[in-house]
Amino acid sequence: MLLASAAMAAMAQHIAAAQTVSGPARDQSAAPTPTDTDVSDIARDQEAETTIVVTGARATQRSSIELKRDASVVVDGLVSDEIGASPDNSVGDTLERITGVTADRFKGNANELSVRGLGPTLSFSTFNGREVSTAGPDRSVAFQQFPSELVNGVLVYKTQQADFLEGGVGGVIELRSLEATGL
Repeated sequence: MLLASAAMAAMAQHIAAAQTVSGPARDQSAAPTPTDTDVSDIARDQEAETTIVVTGARATQRSSIELKRDASVVVDGLVSDEIGASPDNSVGDTLERITGVTADRFKGNANELSVRGLGPTLSFSTFNGREVSTAGPDRSVAFQQFPSELVNGVLVYKTQQADFLEGGVGGVIELRSLEATGL
């Protein structure tokens, strides 16, 4: 085995030597040398390329924190920037990222949502303030039918409030759609 590998190495050197072509020698002194101004231009270009500008992230976080602080009930939510930043295809997958919300999966997608672990039949869902109706015998909503691009914001109320519609023992999931004036 050692003899075979030595023979292969010798053959590889012979092939490599055959590929080199002898020709007129190049004059190394004719090669251009970089000047000090060229080097400083390159350094300035590299410095300009490494500048990173972040805009809008602080306002998004601030609005989310103010929403939770100013509410009279326990609420959690996502605004459009947070929904757009997630790689999820449906609102169900996005809502599953909220603390206290779990999903029942159907064919790999988040379908029915449970708030505070009380099951999908004990939560109440609205879309722009209107009750979301379902074709099933109970109140569970198939959230995989709502694409993430359609929703502008999501609020999950984990406790009750007097002005809520009845039925959300586990919690109330409120979806808000995009507005034509906001585009």
